[in-house]
Amino acid sequence: MVICLCLLSLTVGIVFHRSVYSIYVQGIELPELLRENGYRGVSELDRLLISLTTAERSQASIRGELKDVRETSERLRSLVEETQSGLGRDSPTEAKDVAASAALARFDALLDLVSKLETGGLDPADPASLYRLFLTELRATRSAYLSLLDEVAFAEDSLRQHLTTRMTFLAWCFWVFLTFSAFAGAAFLRLLRDEVTQRIARERAECGANYLAYYDTTTGLANRFQFEDRLGAWITSAREPTLILVDIDRFYRFNDCFGRVSGDVVLKELAFRLRKLADQCDGFAARLAGDNFALVIGEKDHKCLHELSRDITDSCQSPVARAGQNLMVSVSVGVAPFAALVGEANVSQERLVSMATFALDSAKAKGGGEIEIFDLEISKRFLDRRAIAARLPRAIENGEVQMFFQPQFDLERNCIYGFEALARWFIDETSVPILELTRIAEAEGHIGDFDRFMLAEAIRTISNWNRSHRTRYSVSVNVSALNVSDLQIVDFIASCLDANALPASLLTIEVTESIELDHVGKAIETLQKLRSLGCRVSVDDFGTGYSSLGYLRGIEIDEVKIDRAFVADIDKSASARSFLQSVLQLPDSMGHSVVLEGIETAPQRDAAQALGARRIQGFLIGRPRPALEWLAQTTYRGRTELVAGNERKSA
Repeated sequence: MVICLCLLSLTVGIVFHRSVYSIYVQGIELPELLRENGYRGVSELDRLLISLTTAERSQASIRGELKDVRETSERLRSLVEETQSGLGRDSPTEAKDVAASAALARFDALLDLVSKLETGGLDPADPASLYRLFLTELRATRSAYLSLLDEVAFAEDSLRQHLTTRMTFLAWCFWVFLTFSAFAGAAFLRLLRDEVTQRIARERAECGANYLAYYDTTTGLANRFQFEDRLGAWITSAREPTLILVDIDRFYRFNDCFGRVSGDVVLKELAFRLRKLADQCDGFAARLAGDNFALVIGEKDHKCLHELSRDITDSCQSPVARAGQNLMVSVSVGVAPFAALVGEANVSQERLVSMATFALDSAKAKGGGEIEIFDLEISKRFLDRRAIAARLPRAIENGEVQMFFQPQFDLERNCIYGFEALARWFIDETSVPILELTRIAEAEGHIGDFDRFMLAEAIRTISNWNRSHRTRYSVSVNVSALNVSDLQIVDFIASCLDANALPASLLTIEVTESIELDHVGKAIETLQKLRSLGCRVSVDDFGTGYSSLGYLRGIEIDEVKIDRAFVADIDKSASARSFLQSVLQLPDSMGHSVVLEGIETAPQRDAAQALGARRIQGFLIGRPRPALEWLAQTTYRGRTELVAGNERKSA
């Protein structure tokens, strides 16, 4: 468009220049040329008249002047024609055309007379009359020519005025065009600037979108999407990668104790260190989610992998400086070498990630700061876990997972007031540990179905019993942090309560404090909606998750369950009793009811009661048993007798 505008301006400029030049030639040069030649012609006519007047009046003398007369007449006639054609288009007067026609007629008559004299067409008998005729014709021609010159002089003024008007109009048109071109050019440049700006913005947005699609915004490492692409490419190209998963131990404490900004500082610093180690091994680092990182490097032997893993833990354990403080960090490392896939039918990145995840879970189960490399021993546990995971959905569907209850005792009323629902799954008469069962369900994506089964079964069992035996037992059900972050669990619980006509106040939802909630905002919203239904919310294993104060401050709860770790020595150690008393006072001062877990002996119960504990749970009251057995035993036998019998057993 710019090129077209420039070409258009150039064309208009050339046309204007040619028009002005043409006007200049016609209005200035041509009239001057006609005047000059015209007056020269008059002089020649005067010379001929003088010559003929003074010459002998004879035919011979006239014939001697004929050639000169013919040449002069023809030249002047051509000048008259040039005058008529040169000023005819632009002269505004018609008198000039009449004078030019008259002059041409006189010159034609004179030339005709000359032709007759030259050919002898006239009678020379009377030379005097011939002389007079010739002289009269020449004078008439001179007079007509002078009249033409007068008209040319008059027409020249009119022509100049006409051409001046024309030039002014053309100049005005040219300036209007230039002004329009200037505004149009400015508008076009504005549009062009906007287009360039928008294109730059689009390119930046596309670059930003591409960056967000492939990189983690906090650490700058590759994100999960890029990690999966590159790991798959490594496996496809037969590079035999080793996958190392790194997880920060108890990372949520940085957010709870120092703020989320400090947590981001820790993530960025560890990402920098891990990237440096990955580059040294010609690999790459990625942030998969939260505090979970991955390194992909080339295949190495077991010794080199252990040394590299130790370098990772040592590097990450270096203090992280933040606002004058040194934040201490520890990490757990799980390693899955590609050699572990050799011999398997399904060689894929999903299998490699599953093995590395299992190794990482094994390392974290040791307490943190540990390294676990996938080997034969872990492979056996991994295969067992895979077998359990494969059977779990069908076991839930077929009712193979059984509902067990463990009673909760009120020391003030001296009775069992409710139960905690626990899952038991027996494979070949061997019970799968509940923690292992929960980890498998979470890792394999079955935790949603598992928690819904436990909730539905617990609500149905306790409701049917209360309704048929006119009791009012409550039930507590553990819900995974993954489901607490899902708002749909609220609708499911509400539908179960309505379907079984169980008062919501008899259902307690237990959230394990030691599990980090990745989506705290959604979890808080879910718990608030559950409390608005009338359900009670309890924090299980309180004091073990390094975020006790954060839970009490940030989440609206009704109950706190003190972990068994605080109860073990209260019957033997004064310091243990003093510490437990301080722990009991914290939730009690905030209006939360407290349940003391892990009471296994009568001295422990007495010590807890002396410290102000009102509700307890543990093997002293009863071990987990099938739900209906506990409900029947509690309902049909006396509460005090039940507890006394358990005391005798414990003794």
